[in-house]
Amino acid sequence: MINVYSNLMSSWPATMVMSPKLNRNMPTFSQVWDYERITPASAAGETLKSIQGAIGEYFERRHFFNEIVAGGEKTLYEMMPPPAAEAFTEAFVQTASLTEDAVRTHSFKTTRAFNLFSLEKQEIPAVIIALDNITAADDLIFYPDRDTCGCSFHGNLNDAIEGALYEFMERQSLLLYWLQGKANTEISGKIITGINYVDEILLALRSEGEIRIFDITLPGAPGHAVLTLYGTKNKDSQIKYSTGLSYAGSLEKALRKSVTELWQSYICMHNFIIGGYTDDDIIDSYQRHFMSCNKYESFTDLCENTTLRSQDVMLTLEKKPSENNILSYLEKISNNIFVYYARERVSDCLVWYTKILSPDFFLHMNGSGAINLNNKLYRAGNGIKKRESKMIPFP
Repeated sequence: MINVYSNLMSSWPATMVMSPKLNRNMPTFSQVWDYERITPASAAGETLKSIQGAIGEYFERRHFFNEIVAGGEKTLYEMMPPPAAEAFTEAFVQTASLTEDAVRTHSFKTTRAFNLFSLEKQEIPAVIIALDNITAADDLIFYPDRDTCGCSFHGNLNDAIEGALYEFMERQSLLLYWLQGKANTEISGKIITGINYVDEILLALRSEGEIRIFDITLPGAPGHAVLTLYGTKNKDSQIKYSTGLSYAGSLEKALRKSVTELWQSYICMHNFIIGGYTDDDIIDSYQRHFMSCNKYESFTDLCENTTLRSQDVMLTLEKKPSENNILSYLEKISNNIFVYYARERVSDCLVWYTKILSPDFFLHMNGSGAINLNNKLYRAGNGIKKRESKMIPFP
């Protein structure tokens, strides 16, 4: 284990830890923390990629937890065009459990954004972006549950937007899959990718338990959202359930990242358990819930309640990315998709923070909280009813 410490006033993480590999073919696992340990971040993969990924996630979380700058107060109809204001009103009526008139007349703290398709600048409610309870304190009643869905951090704006867009597609696919119990196809759990560390992870997990892999991409969408599930009945195994998810243009890349993320979640949970920590040590509600799902039944519940839209099982990986355009697909569903953006100088570089969101899609992924279930993707009652008030077993 390697520890690297930064100065108190540095913008970089307070601590970075690189855990040793189980063997030379396994991916590197890196973790970073701030001084208050409020925004821990981690990543797995090739050594440099794992370090970059963990530090990038740290900057992303630090910004959305601590650095959102709110502007003046405006009603929804004062800050955006009527169609967008109507969509936000419908979403906030669901997340606030208040009347439509209460939403329409309320003045929200604002922050800057632009329309994903027209690129026109406009303002949106800051409460959707800020993860703290101070920046838009008077607006929390309208939107109490928030997370980092659709967020990204990168060294240039185009890559930051692409990263946010991919995560937006990933999380929307996951939520629809969870609520409907439907996947597009199943990928063979015996698949060999040809990527050393990915195949090493799959080999290790297969020796302990079971692997199921589903393509859960939004119906008709380009690219692939791949969900990898692991479960074991082995009483001696401390980790009974883990999962990974990724969206990418090609199936090969999505599968690689999904398996790596599963391993990242597995190692995080393993380190937490052997470290003697308790649920009281976890601030993030998603991670607390994920820890509570560390049982074989979490795996079987997902597998047994998954139906396939196509019965064809994919045994091979396509090499070419999808040629379809994500923006064209999304624009057919809604014009009300927005990009929050901010930038800052770190050392000698300019970095960008982005978040993609839409009131016509799921605004966050906490199904047990105040969420806008009725949107352009889903209507309450059209899926697995008991899941409409449960949090997804996902970190």
